Amino acid sequence: MLKDEFGTINPFEEQKVLEKFFVLPLKSKVSWFFVQGFQAIHRGLYLPGNLSLFNGIEISIRQTLHLVAGKSINADLDRWQIMKDPMLKSAHLSGLPIGALSFPGEDIIEAITSGQSTSKIVSQRNNFCHGNVHEFVQYVTGDPDNKFFTPECTRELANILMEISEKWVLALTEFCKLNGILA
Repeated sequence: MLKDEFGTINPFEEQKVLEKFFVLPLKSKVSWFFVQGFQAIHRGLYLPGNLSLFNGIEISIRQTLHLVAGKSINADLDRWQIMKDPMLKSAHLSGLPIGALSFPGEDIIEAITSGQSTSKIVSQRNNFCHGNVHEFVQYVTGDPDNKFFTPECTRELANILMEISEKWVLALTEFCKLNGILA
């Protein structure tokens, strides 16, 4: 348990969680996005925590695709390549474990290969990173005109992203090991 009954973070438990992210073969270039995202969320800083996890997922995909293509770890990444469904489809076709990025109840592979809908990770990333917080707005019971937004309104997204991030890092680490990709 990361927090005790008073809400205090147990540094030893937090360290165990954070160490999971340093197994990623892309270590220093990527792991800090996940580490800082988890640290922020565990301290109730949902906006920077969510942003950091979205960025960690995106850069880990971009970096891995770069390496799968046989490019040097020191070569610059394509700065215009951002997380969109076509990039996820390309990553999936390259063997990356994109299924680990599914939101609850979603078949992300179906979403990115059919072109019928946008994957939830991409739509959530786009909305959140561009400040489109309408889906996180809370309504006061009994008054549809009385609504508000606070960072805590994104707590559910934070919990989902933490779960996805853990699965993603483990799956991506396994993919990199099996394919001899080390950075």
